[in-house]
Amino acid sequence: MKREFSAGGVVFKREKEKILWLVRRAAGGENYRGNLGWTLPKGWIDDRDSGKNPGPKAAGEERATEEDLQAAAVREVEEKGE
Repeated sequence: MKREFSAGGVVFKREKEKILWLVRRAAGGENYRGNLGWTLPKGWIDDRDSGKNPGPKAAGEERATEEDLQAAAVREVEEKGE
């Protein structure tokens, strides 16, 4: 089994009596497991390869710092929220 590490967040907005949630579908409609479900915004810790292959931190070859995790989560939420 290959382990990969990612970061992301739960994003919501209150509008009067409603709560709106940010969810997404992967490009092409399928996520990395091949299903068509909706996901929360997340992505690899080190986005060196534009989403094609995990970099060393996402692959677990290098240990990610707390700052790496926080930066990745913010980046992914911002990218998916556009």
